[in-house]
Amino acid sequence: MTSLEAVNKALTKYKKGERFTVSDIFGEEWNLPNGVAGQFGKKFFELVEAEYSTKIRFTGDYSNKRKNAVYEIL
Repeated sequence: MTSLEAVNKALTKYKKGERFTVSDIFGEEWNLPNGVAGQFGKKFFELVEAEYSTKIRFTGDYSNKRKNAVYEIL
């Protein structure tokens, strides 16, 4: 599981305007401990901002108490 794999899955799984979290991308496969999940999320964010900002954006929202960042397909 890599941040590049997550980006590619998101671009395949979701359509323009759809919102998602990194854990949504992987569904039941997403079973990382909190600290590791946070680091993965940070790497995903950095990759999106650096190389995929014309295709995916961070909405500025968080999905729940766990503060999962919400992204949108552009």
